[in-house]
Amino acid sequence: MPVPPTPSELVRSLLSADDPVLFDFDEEAVLRVMRGLRPLGFRGIAIAAPAKVGLDRGKLPVIVIGSRTALRDWEFPLEEATLAAVHLETGHALVGAAFAPPAGKVFDPPPPGRPPAPEGTHATAVRTRVDPIDARAVLTLPWRRGTWALTLLWGDQSSNTVVVELDGDGGDEPAPSTVGTTRATPSDPSAWARTPDSPALAGRGVAIAMAASPLGPDSHPLHGTLRVAVSAEQLRTIPESREAGMPAPAASIPVTFLMFKSGWQQPRESVVLVPVYTPAKLAPGNEVEAHFTLDPFAGTKPSLGPGTHHIHCLVGPSVARVQRVVP
Repeated sequence: MPVPPTPSELVRSLLSADDPVLFDFDEEAVLRVMRGLRPLGFRGIAIAAPAKVGLDRGKLPVIVIGSRTALRDWEFPLEEATLAAVHLETGHALVGAAFAPPAGKVFDPPPPGRPPAPEGTHATAVRTRVDPIDARAVLTLPWRRGTWALTLLWGDQSSNTVVVELDGDGGDEPAPSTVGTTRATPSDPSAWARTPDSPALAGRGVAIAMAASPLGPDSHPLHGTLRVAVSAEQLRTIPESREAGMPAPAASIPVTFLMFKSGWQQPRESVVLVPVYTPAKLAPGNEVEAHFTLDPFAGTKPSLGPGTHHIHCLVGPSVARVQRVVP
């Protein structure tokens, strides 16, 4: 039996980055993608989007391809998937419900309570869908020149990441900023130190791992390592809170955490500005490395409660994921 393709392989086999279907989505396009999808044995989610979008088009089209069992859909309904976009010039992330109702329309609320999980052949029945969404509308995306990394997050799974450049004239909306979005920026110097538990990272990106033991009943820290090319904006955005006597960081990297749990309709979000300490004088484009040990959801209200939590960590075009179980 052939190995099912990864989301990236699936998209490359079905759609090219300049395929007109991405802009002019119609019924025939749906059928073409569905016919190509079925024999591949793919299970999961994948997205496709143009490599470049002119501002004059007025929208950023994304095609969502989902194939899952009925049991999987019961655990994490695809309708509750989250679209995340990271602005690569600043590192700031925008997050929204991928299948939110169009402006002026209201979806019927779900019935109270949760239906029982499907069983037997009903649980293994496969459901496939192909949907167009407008990332500009979903995320209230600032309509100006810039580059965005788009990823669809769905419980304990994530799609491939697609990088899209917005180009052309006519966009004058302000650029996204991390100011006012930060949920947690620990001032304890030990939060930013490299430790024996800091995960290894082969190249650029981000890696996270759960700490061996919790710090308390409501504190479950993560160890993280990130390596990125620093931007001009990140050289200017410095966390204000730090311990007296600590040197000012050379740069600050926005890190967005999203936590999913079966039964939640929306993920919890936390944004941390991770400081970069180095004696070197940095310039835009220089590669930097930073570390963190923290619980981005410490003190979250209401309480997260027991269960299995799926945490996604977004840094630039990279996504890392870890699972934690709270008894």
